[in-house]
Amino acid sequence: MDEMSIGIGFLCSDVKFHVSVQKSATAACGYRINRFIKLRSHIKQQQENTKSMFSVLSVILEKVDLPLQQKYTDGRSVRKLMTFIQESGMSDYLSDKEGFAIMRWVLDNPPPSNFETFVVWAEQFDKACVSVD
Repeated sequence: MDEMSIGIGFLCSDVKFHVSVQKSATAACGYRINRFIKLRSHIKQQQENTKSMFSVLSVILEKVDLPLQQKYTDGRSVRKLMTFIQESGMSDYLSDKEGFAIMRWVLDNPPPSNFETFVVWAEQFDKACVSVD
C-alpha cells in the first residue's frame, strides 16, 4: 500500500463534520449556523509515532491548496474540503458519513436571512438531520 492510500484512509477515519444552529443577536434572522470540519487526531501530531501520518495527510491537503490544521471554519476551506472529499469518492468511506451528509445539506441549502423563511429552513434542517440518523 502506498503512502497516498494510507493518508486517504487516515483522513476518512479521522475527519469529523459539525453543524449547529445558534441564537445570535448580530445575525439578521436572529440565528447563525456554526459549521466546521475537524481532524480529531491533530493534537497527537507531535507524538513520534504519528508524525508520518500527518506528513502524508499534509501532502493530500496541499493538492487542494489547504494547509494541515486542526479545524477548518471559514466557508472557503469548508467548501474546498467538502468538494475534494465528494469528487474523490472518499465520502463512501468516511467514518462520519452522517456529519458529512448534514454538512452537504447545509452547503446545498444555505440558510435565509429572513426570520419567517429561516423557520421553514430550520424545520427542513431538522428533517434532514433525522433522516441521516
